[in-house]
Amino acid sequence: MKFPLMFKRSKGGGAFPALGSDPNPLTASPFQPGDVDVGNLFKTRMQGMTSSDLQSVMIGYKGPVGAIALNLEIYVWESHSAAWYLVAPATTVPPDSFVNVKVPNPLAAAPLGLSQQDETNVVGSGEFFIRVLDPGAAPNGTHTIIVAGNQAG
Repeated sequence: MKFPLMFKRSKGGGAFPALGSDPNPLTASPFQPGDVDVGNLFKTRMQGMTSSDLQSVMIGYKGPVGAIALNLEIYVWESHSAAWYLVAPATTVPPDSFVNVKVPNPLAAAPLGLSQQDETNVVGSGEFFIRVLDPGAAPNGTHTIIVAGNQAG
């Protein structure tokens, strides 16, 4: 198994962005997906190859020795309003494990009978910004986050 997105954060110095340094897209200078690229922008299809809609985002966390749970926030980009929306505030991810976070999917709310082209125009793909917070007591070292979409829910 290989998750489509992996990014790292450092505490106590290192080659990666500092743990807790990710901007808050609701209060930072306005930015669109890709304007602030620190490796934590997850882009995915909102509908799988078998026509299953995206139900959730799976997030895994691996930390250094003595790692404690990290808190994450997940934001989704909505292109009509050109704005970020908070999907999952303070999602806790224990070390060496995964969490499954429900996310909105406009396809699920689209009127029945839309053509494939209309459904693509409604949503097509989703962009999720994963903001990693520093719990303060996290040990020094590299903190690795992996992300994948889940059509099964």
